[in-house]
Amino acid sequence: MRSILEPKGEKSCFVCGYNWGIEEHHIFFGNPNRSLSEKNGLKVHLCYRHHRDSKTGVHFNTELREELHRIGQRAFEQKHTREEFMKIFGKNYLDEPEGAEQAEQKNGFIWLDESREGMEP
Repeated sequence: MRSILEPKGEKSCFVCGYNWGIEEHHIFFGNPNRSLSEKNGLKVHLCYRHHRDSKTGVHFNTELREELHRIGQRAFEQKHTREEFMKIFGKNYLDEPEGAEQAEQKNGFIWLDESREGMEP
């Protein structure tokens, strides 16, 4: 299936727009996610730098990988439900991870870490 994230025939890097040495990247890679990404059009074109470079490539850069996961899930959910996404990929990339601490407002301040509570300014 063609990408649901790019216009038909697009052959430039989804991240930077560079158009030489472009490679297809399945947003959810590894088995069985690669074939599920293919089936659902969750793929983009990336230049070498954003695909396979050991510092900036999506296979090594966690921030870029997670951002593409969120973009892919949002695109999928434009025509499907979150429940369908979860059934296929088994994970929700758009909400806070389980156990993530939530910022809490106390006394006009937002405390990010409970251990700071009661500390003098």
